[in-house]
Amino acid sequence: MFCDSLRDNGLSVVGEPAAGEVTGDAYVVRLKRFGQPWVIRVSHDKPLGTEVDHWLLPGRDLLEAPWAVARLGRAIARGESLQLEPSPLPAAVPVVPQIRKTRSELVVGPGVSTVSIAGSLLGLASGFNLNMYYERPRWALGLGGYFVASYNIAMGGVFIGARHYLSAGRIAPLIGGGVLYSGAEAIDFERGDGAGAGASFYGDLGLVFFRLS
Repeated sequence: MFCDSLRDNGLSVVGEPAAGEVTGDAYVVRLKRFGQPWVIRVSHDKPLGTEVDHWLLPGRDLLEAPWAVARLGRAIARGESLQLEPSPLPAAVPVVPQIRKTRSELVVGPGVSTVSIAGSLLGLASGFNLNMYYERPRWALGLGGYFVASYNIAMGGVFIGARHYLSAGRIAPLIGGGVLYSGAEAIDFERGDGAGAGASFYGDLGLVFFRLS
């Protein structure tokens, strides 16, 4: 392409010469790549192997190379200053890869729980929970348990359930449900003590942040 540009601008160009064949002016073109960015280096040798001048032309994408080489050849052939014109290509737009969950993993996490029974005199109870989920990009199976207590209530339970994630991204809304078995023992100073246990269904609705990919 560079040779074609020199020919188009009136210079005579021959093929690659043998050693010692060229005693006059010679131009040596080299292309160096650094991933997508590149640099074209043209040296002016007189004779071949003795550099007297050189030009450097950087670029963002190899698609610019034909335009850049033509511009460089025209400038050298006409003795013009190499003032680069704007590239005909649009400015490169950085592409930010979207992080998505692509593999399965076992996720274990502790948490803090609070429980209050509406319509009673039982106070707010605080405690902990521990959940474990086997996660895929779009669904998860899990089990876990919790225990809470206060001055007048002790309550605990275990569950097994499933979740469906509406997105495989790092932030994902979810819906799910499962079966919960829980028990409680309480002291109600007006109505007396009470205890009980049983199984029930539960529903999940939430938003998960920072899912690993």
